[in-house]
Amino acid sequence: MDSQIVTETNKGKVIMRDNNVRIEVVSQITDPKFQEELWAILEKAKTFTDLVSPWRQNLNQEEFLVRIVHPDVLVFVMYEDDEIIGFTYNTNNLDLAPWLNHKFFQHNCPTLFEQQKIWCNIGIVIRLDKQDKGFLKKLIVETWDFGTSDGRIMIVDFSWRIFGGASWIDHTLKYSKGQKQKDYRYTIYERQQFSVCWNQDEGPDDKELVAFMMENPIFGKKNGN
Repeated sequence: MDSQIVTETNKGKVIMRDNNVRIEVVSQITDPKFQEELWAILEKAKTFTDLVSPWRQNLNQEEFLVRIVHPDVLVFVMYEDDEIIGFTYNTNNLDLAPWLNHKFFQHNCPTLFEQQKIWCNIGIVIRLDKQDKGFLKKLIVETWDFGTSDGRIMIVDFSWRIFGGASWIDHTLKYSKGQKQKDYRYTIYERQQFSVCWNQDEGPDDKELVAFMMENPIFGKKNGN
């Protein structure tokens, strides 16, 4: 595994401390209580994301547990005092990110692919009652700093509906540059689109869904024009 962070099972290594806030990196989380704490935070976040985006934003519990016990997954856990308030989980084993097209990376960046320096951010979550307090930025800074150090690249995909477009990356990278004094860069390479089509003359049965989507477009104008 391409990693400069050596961890022990269920035991975190502190990589950031700011007053009563710290971030620890952990791998192979097999402790049931630890697993339950992380899943509880993600599950509550899903109650929001599941109602906002038509794309499935998070793994289910079984998929989640498979990954956090895997030695090729690093979990960056944020604590306030001794209470978990958020985490990211990341891997350079692309078999654990089957939504990615492995052949694309093998063809276009074969050296990075062979060296396992392509890291995928599987998920980012901050406890709902701790959002909009600056914790997310701090967590992302440490995640991205690892994921872009020593010749690595970090893949981040996200919902424009939830995060409000790519501006959040701009703001976070500017914050990261100030914190780490490093020249982080990013590019939006691909963007998938979720569209709904219907026959206006015949009309769909689900009027509420169509009305909702027409009144809340991300791109274009309302009323299907």
